[in-house]
Amino acid sequence: MIAASPHLGRLVVLKINGNRRLGDTGISAIARSRGLPSLRRLVLYDTSMGDEAAVAIADSESSRSLVVLELTNNHVSSRGFEALAQSPNLPNLRALDLSGQDTTSMSQSALLAFAESPYLQKIEFLNLGGAEIEEATRDALKKRFKRAFVDDRHAEWTG
Repeated sequence: MIAASPHLGRLVVLKINGNRRLGDTGISAIARSRGLPSLRRLVLYDTSMGDEAAVAIADSESSRSLVVLELTNNHVSSRGFEALAQSPNLPNLRALDLSGQDTTSMSQSALLAFAESPYLQKIEFLNLGGAEIEEATRDALKKRFKRAFVDDRHAEWTG
């Protein structure tokens, strides 16, 4: 598996699109890998990952180097959102795209966790497109992130 390869020390960008067989197990293995110390951009589009993988990314010290994290069109819900929002392992994150999740059971407190996070100080782009966001939560997100907050499934960070 890619996560165990000793030849990835200089890898800066890892994009995995449409590999639904990875799921939580595969993504968690990548998150726990010590072989990706230079990784700056992690794009996991439509990989069938859920909360377990999001928590693994949030808990991983390897995530400290990430500048861009795109987890679009997956199955991350409240638990995963809260873990990412409250993670001290994402201090350099400038762009976080969580659009296109199955958010039918998303709690407003999970969304509000981003607005209340003591971390995520460098965020320039936060996309929660597709989430059902109540007005008070939306206001809190806009107040914290100003123009960095978007809720458009098709928006992309251009930084």
